[in-house]
Amino acid sequence: RSIGRQLGILEIKDKMTQLEIKFESNDRVNKKLINGLLKNYSKSILFKMGDNPVILYNLKDVKREDMLENLQKFLKYMKSLVETN
Repeated sequence: RSIGRQLGILEIKDKMTQLEIKFESNDRVNKKLINGLLKNYSKSILFKMGDNPVILYNLKDVKREDMLENLQKFLKYMKSLVETN
């Protein structure tokens, strides 16, 4: 939760084979974040831009019990992109 708040994440929904990560505003999703995510997660993410942007993180090949660990790793990576200059 702490990392999510720092990133401006409004909510995370489990959609069975993917996670829907919704941001509080579009200024939280910048070019640096998008480029960094596409570099390492291009085959497993989809962006939906708008007032509250959404990242769909595809986890269809991940076991249910490993989803939380994958989400934590994903959020930590996002945080590292935002914190680096």
